[in-house]
Amino acid sequence: MCIVMLGIEAHPEMPIIIASNRDEYQDRPTKPMAYWEDRPDILSSMDLRKGGAWFGVTKEGRFAVVTNVRLNEEDTSNPPSASRGLLVKAFLESSRDPAEFAKTTLSERQHHQYNLIVGDITTRNFCYISSRKGCRPKTLQPGVFCISNGYLESQWEKVERGRKLFREALGEAKTVDALHDQLHVILQNTVQTPDVKLPTDSLLPSTAERQLSSIFVRVDHLKYGTRESTSLVLDKHGVVSVKNRYLHDASAGLMEKFWQVCLGKPVPQQWQDQHYEFMLGER
Repeated sequence: MCIVMLGIEAHPEMPIIIASNRDEYQDRPTKPMAYWEDRPDILSSMDLRKGGAWFGVTKEGRFAVVTNVRLNEEDTSNPPSASRGLLVKAFLESSRDPAEFAKTTLSERQHHQYNLIVGDITTRNFCYISSRKGCRPKTLQPGVFCISNGYLESQWEKVERGRKLFREALGEAKTVDALHDQLHVILQNTVQTPDVKLPTDSLLPSTAERQLSSIFVRVDHLKYGTRESTSLVLDKHGVVSVKNRYLHDASAGLMEKFWQVCLGKPVPQQWQDQHYEFMLGER
């Protein structure tokens, strides 16, 4: 599962603040965050299996992030086939207004279940859509938002915890670097939700729901969990800074077998840090 925290004009010095975790199977091939070779104005990681992305920004200020949606019985009939990550890629490559893009995307209904936020960090124009039946595009007004794998308004314990910690970080941080550090502490939070507060309409067993209920997810026996943590901050001078922490591929055969067979332990997670910075509008 995934989580996204977004602050729009919620800090006097930093008008746009975003923090996100991407949760995925560890064997899914992924290209670490980088500027695209054919579009050096676009910054994102890349899913090498389907060609999409899950979090990206352009030097002109276009932004998109996607999460999957926890299925219930209503969502299991006639599932669309296209990867949800292609929505992020399509928006970053396009020049369409966020609301127009959202409306068109909803009408097509071609992609796997998703929550999608698209926007322009220059104009503070953000729009949310979900593939859930009955959902319509929603313009996000200034404020703080947190979404995981339910609706934007879903009152999940995980989401409430993330929103609370995010607000506290915005209230305490005085500099961009300090805020990035605090956001990544939040993104590594492993507190799980008590069983009595877990979602009740899930198709997953309670054990799985509990393992997925922390902000930072790690399910070793399934080789699934948080593979990338990203924070983005726009300061009042128009400088965008992105800090990204991703899980290095630890599935290299011999080392994995040594830890699992000889030591009886899971492979130690190896994380790599990245930092990008640019001025809005630069080429």
